[in-house]
Amino acid sequence: MKSGLEGLEGVVSVTQEKFSKGTGIYLVEIGESKGVTYAALEEAVEGYTLDGAEITVVGAVEKDDKGHRLIARGSGAKYQLVNPEKKEGEKEAPDVTAQADGLVKEGVKAIQVKGALKAAEGGQQVIHLESAEAAKKKEE
Repeated sequence: MKSGLEGLEGVVSVTQEKFSKGTGIYLVEIGESKGVTYAALEEAVEGYTLDGAEITVVGAVEKDDKGHRLIARGSGAKYQLVNPEKKEGEKEAPDVTAQADGLVKEGVKAIQVKGALKAAEGGQQVIHLESAEAAKKKEE
């Protein structure tokens, strides 16, 4: 049985992108799985500190009274989508959820979102969006 990041469900590959001064950056590619949670990543790096996790996911975006949600293609995992936090020096944070809304209104079925994965109360997974765009068609 594999351990660490390679032990995550659905892992296709783990690549160390950078390691400097005790900090590592890893690219983890996950194929079909139940979805990735921040808690699973923390457990996988047991003994180390997880400073953050960037995630790219393709799926369908839905909007209701609680906000925007992405239903991941393949796994059906649900991620709450929120705009990024305002950075120092910015007047306001970009409205990436509006970009996702625009794609849905254009009839785009598969949307690729990228952002920081975080856990919220009740184990809900939240993506603080960096980008939202039409997903490239899956290669057959």
